[in-house]
Amino acid sequence: MDLKKEIFQVLKNAQNQGVLSRASITVVNARGEVVSVSIGDLSGEPISNTTLFDVASVTKAIPVSILGLLALESHKVSLETPLVELIDSLDLKCASTPRFKHLLTQTLDFGFSLASLKSEPAEKVLTAILNAPLNVEPGEKFYYCNATSILLGLALESVFGAPLDLLAQEYVFRPLDMSSTCFRPKVELRSKIVPTEMCNWRGRAIQGEIHDESAWTLNSLFVPGAAGLFSTTRDLGMCVSMLVNDGAPLFRSGFIASCAQNHIPYATGGETGLGFEFNQQYMGDNRSSKTIGKTGFTGSVIVADLARNFGFTLLSDYTWPHRKSSKESIMELRKVCSDIVWKYADSLV
Repeated sequence: MDLKKEIFQVLKNAQNQGVLSRASITVVNARGEVVSVSIGDLSGEPISNTTLFDVASVTKAIPVSILGLLALESHKVSLETPLVELIDSLDLKCASTPRFKHLLTQTLDFGFSLASLKSEPAEKVLTAILNAPLNVEPGEKFYYCNATSILLGLALESVFGAPLDLLAQEYVFRPLDMSSTCFRPKVELRSKIVPTEMCNWRGRAIQGEIHDESAWTLNSLFVPGAAGLFSTTRDLGMCVSMLVNDGAPLFRSGFIASCAQNHIPYATGGETGLGFEFNQQYMGDNRSSKTIGKTGFTGSVIVADLARNFGFTLLSDYTWPHRKSSKESIMELRKVCSDIVWKYADSLV
């Protein structure tokens, strides 16, 4: 059995088990796409590697972390830059100084859940983020949350002097030929985007609008850095190919590799790369020690093995028609897909 057939069988099994009904996977190496496999249909048209999905928290990595790393490499900001120099209204309640590095490593321990504020006005949600009490001092604990990436997006708008969606187009999407990727898709495009949930809170099917509630609320004020990107496996594959191609054409040689290590060795609660998740189980049992990636709530994932110069992206409608009570099934699917890709990687490089 070859790579394409194995991936198709895994997706078909997931479909039969009710994990998802639509999905697409694109596998890449440093030269570009190797193979693409899709399953399901939308309005009678088969899903393909050019079908748009809500990528959810993959937004945090692509494009937001990519932009953060570009800001570092171009010396527009340093890891030690205080956040108050970038976000004037920031007033986090802590004794030590929150810095740019704490955004890229998710080491700000916020004292509340944004989900608890989803019915509040956008201005109140933003104020809660900007004035949050931190449970521990910055850098002491890994704490994954939307608020950190929202602050990163605001910081980047200050650093580059433009809105986040325009920055993404100029510095990431256009150079990598990610031609279908966008924030805030036009209304006429929505019927061509895979729906994510029959949402009781909004009282309708979510299709072509941000699935994440807090990001959806804040979207009325600005493009939030935590979620809201719509993309295809073809386009995300272009970015993964960049990562496994030593960062070219966006970064100088060796820069991305330097991100693929644990950047919080003295923090509690986990390990993480710089701007990307690092060494996680969903990346497969046979991942190398230089593997980075990012998952998204709607059933998305990107994984890049920098040692093998190989990676892939999976987009799906895992949350359709209703979100699952456990993420176990989608995590297992990501892990299985990872190990299938690594099994074939050496012979396909």
